[in-house]
Amino acid sequence: MLTIKNAYYRKIAVLFSGTGLAQLINLVGLPFLTRLYSPEHFAWFSFYSACVAILTLVATLKFENHILLSKSQSGVTHSVSLVKIISLFVSSFVALSALVLSFFIKLNLELVLFISLGSGFAAWNLANYYLLNRLGEYSAMARSRVLGAVVFLISAISLTNFIYGLLWASLAGVLSSVVFTSINGGARRVNINKSLRLLKSETSYYRIVLPSSFLDVLSSQIPLIFSKGNFSLDKVGNYGLYNKCVSLPSAILGKAVADVFKKEAFKLLNENQSAKAIYLDTAKKMLYIGLLPYILLQFYGGYLFMFAFGAEWYFAGEIAQIMAIRFYMGFVISPLSTIIYFGNYKKLDFIIQFLMALSIGACLIVSYLFNDFLLMIKGLTIIYVVKYILQFWVGYRIACSKVVY
Repeated sequence: MLTIKNAYYRKIAVLFSGTGLAQLINLVGLPFLTRLYSPEHFAWFSFYSACVAILTLVATLKFENHILLSKSQSGVTHSVSLVKIISLFVSSFVALSALVLSFFIKLNLELVLFISLGSGFAAWNLANYYLLNRLGEYSAMARSRVLGAVVFLISAISLTNFIYGLLWASLAGVLSSVVFTSINGGARRVNINKSLRLLKSETSYYRIVLPSSFLDVLSSQIPLIFSKGNFSLDKVGNYGLYNKCVSLPSAILGKAVADVFKKEAFKLLNENQSAKAIYLDTAKKMLYIGLLPYILLQFYGGYLFMFAFGAEWYFAGEIAQIMAIRFYMGFVISPLSTIIYFGNYKKLDFIIQFLMALSIGACLIVSYLFNDFLLMIKGLTIIYVVKYILQFWVGYRIACSKVVY
């Protein structure tokens, strides 16, 4: 077991090195960007990011998981092709629909086109990334993230005169990652007929996994979309900056842990071995690593944000203090919750996500009726804490099951 653990953490370290550098670039760049762009600019960027996150699910139908979990090489190749085919279709459909609708109703066509391209690029990049994970090409995965971060930062600094400068920069960053991962092992010849057959043979991804994931992403992104239409852009921009900042630790380490953990746990369970030891050991280490950031956010969030980003961003620090416990639990549990995708608990996960979506909907309605933005923040914190506890319990049950269903 010691040898397995050592190999496991070496893989995480390789992926973490590149991911950490990429997100360090993002972190170092944020103080510059918050002084070049206003909270209103970040509000538009946050709205765009939320829409892309939701639409990307439709553009993949969650078949990126089949790339990693397929037991045959042909299944891997065809699932990569399928994701790319769907992403092209969805992106084109959204763009053409918006173009047609713009003749009949007032529509921010430029923003919709940004969202269309962003979701298409993101889905394509996701397919390449999961394929590289399947192949164990952690170095290429890490370098692609560094490249994307550098291109985003340089583009954002260069485009400050444009209201959608951050959106242009985001597209440039993800496109650079798509090109890099395609060149370094992510490219596969597309076989349309065989790829589309997966829609008939592997229905659980869009029947069970997709609805559950859609509710999960919708729950996390709808508050930003809702806030833009019901609260001031200044508050939305501060909330968007908070989301950007607190997502960095998870993106730096949590994503690397999730990518390697999911692959190693699947391997153990597929061999009828328990993944309990790796599950608990990973949770313990994440608890230790996330403790200091949690304490700093909980007690000094406002001052940290004001010092790092300027006085106009103090409110983002207040949000961080309220949601510190949500950040901590998400940092620890989110990487482990990926095990749910290949357990026999998919339906239970869907129930959790469905109840969460209903709870968040109620929270948004109440905050709107009372016109209280911070009431929404407090309600979201409580809802997410309950969700993470349930996900940890479900993940633990699967890790102990010794079998993949």
